[in-house]
Amino acid sequence: MNEKLKEKLLVNGLQDILHRKDYDEVEKALMIDELAKERGCNVADLAKELNTSKKELYRIKKILDSPEEVLELVNQGQISGTMASKIMYNLKDEEQAPEVAEYIVKKKLNQVEAESYIARVNEPKIVNNQIHSMLIKFNAKLMGFLEADIKPGRQDDIKEQLITLRANLVDLQDRVGIITPVFSLQVDKDRT
Repeated sequence: MNEKLKEKLLVNGLQDILHRKDYDEVEKALMIDELAKERGCNVADLAKELNTSKKELYRIKKILDSPEEVLELVNQGQISGTMASKIMYNLKDEEQAPEVAEYIVKKKLNQVEAESYIARVNEPKIVNNQIHSMLIKFNAKLMGFLEADIKPGRQDDIKEQLITLRANLVDLQDRVGIITPVFSLQVDKDRT
């Protein structure tokens, strides 16, 4: 078989693979990366040769920039390759990618919600640090209330209110995109 025919079969095969659903995004990304290395060309040249968009090839190839933990989530089917590449493409601090991916899985965020979450994570650290500081102070006050002597008969009522308040603060923490837990509050049920 001559080289031109081999080349044509290779290009047609890869074009077909890019559009098939039975290959996962990581496999596609590895094939694109390998082919680009073999040919000594960049993604733009490869896209032209494969008659596909540069954007699509860059998106697929960006998956390979994902940390091992994120690739594992892709391989397990917990997030799509598209989501992994969006995380890596849009996240300013790529070291946060595993935590962000885990959060997306845990909260079962759709693509729009995930992009919104990533945008919040990317907000200036000053805003997150201020909110973080406020939440820590509030947590300290809650701990003080829980440790204070409460008049008999009101303990259960007050503890329930504090537990509800804490749940609301944890929800706020999730909404502002602070990834690491702020609270270490555990209610001692035997104390009442």
